[in-house]
Amino acid sequence: GGLALLPALYAVGVDETALGRDFLWSALIILIGTVMLGIATAAFNPRNLARSHLAALVSAYAILPLVMALPLLEAVPDTTFANAWFEMISAFTTTGATVYDPARLPDAVHLWRALVGWFGGFITLLAGYANKKEATGDKRSGYGVAATYTMGNLTPKFGFWKEGDLKESDGDKINDGHKAYTVGVEYALSKRTRAGAQITKVNYDDNDTANLRRAMVFLGTKF
Repeated sequence: GGLALLPALYAVGVDETALGRDFLWSALIILIGTVMLGIATAAFNPRNLARSHLAALVSAYAILPLVMALPLLEAVPDTTFANAWFEMISAFTTTGATVYDPARLPDAVHLWRALVGWFGGFITLLAGYANKKEATGDKRSGYGVAATYTMGNLTPKFGFWKEGDLKESDGDKINDGHKAYTVGVEYALSKRTRAGAQITKVNYDDNDTANLRRAMVFLGTKF
């Protein structure tokens, strides 16, 4: 909700008061709903914390684009909910696909799309840390980052993941950690069809374990 205040301020600054009002009311509605949800779940104590975090992440990708479509619906009155939802899904997942002609949208709406994309990428970075504890007490942790940048139809991608050694419950450490690097590129053949290739290299900390190299070529479409 707070993100929608930035396009509101920008729209007012460029004398698009009606557009700024649309973003302002949408921001207030989202903020009020968020506060109510926070109050309702303040005392919630999940039985399984790991599953609760996973459910929260899945819910974020399922629900947040629906919520973020509200400012777009208000700012672009001749659009449909399906188009607004698809646009927010695309921005939130940093896919880059769009159903709108860029010239049709005001600058404040472009700012909103950029903010949603940044927020989606930020959530991905937050989700890129894992700490797993087995029922036996063994523990393993890891972290990763990913980056993409769309230039016209071309989207280069880079990813890195570091997984630590397994720490057993008795204090022993198994030298099975690794680092994984992925470099790839994706090309938009159309709004729904994409082709691409990527290369992944995995370097194991244990010198006796052979490193892995994999290459992949793909072609996919959305329905």
